[in-house]
Amino acid sequence: MNNPTPSPPSDSAAQRTARILVVDDDEDLCLLIEFVLGRAGMDVIRSVEGAEALRLLDREPFDAVVLDIMLPGMDGWDLLEELKRRKVPVVILSVLNDSASSRRGLLSGATAYIPKPFQPMDLVKQVQAALRQ
Repeated sequence: MNNPTPSPPSDSAAQRTARILVVDDDEDLCLLIEFVLGRAGMDVIRSVEGAEALRLLDREPFDAVVLDIMLPGMDGWDLLEELKRRKVPVVILSVLNDSASSRRGLLSGATAYIPKPFQPMDLVKQVQAALRQ
């Protein structure tokens, strides 16, 4: 009996699209982030508040999270602690652009802290770096 050897998967089949959760209460900004990261080949899901983000994380896996700090209800700091427990890489994108907030975010487990306003390519580069960790 001749058992054919399966061919190795092609490069495109072997690569999985990164799934990114964007948590920000500014829906217009979420759309911009979705467009920018989508153009970089990532699949983006949006959430406008922390509790909703946790529900999404409970239902499906994400490769990284782009997180605003100033959120209604559960703030980004609390959500960051939960994401750290779940070992999900986090890139903070926040209007809080002081050094104390940046330091707190990085010490709390974020892979990067980007102040708003931001350059779209900086966000793409930081999310790609988070995905490599």
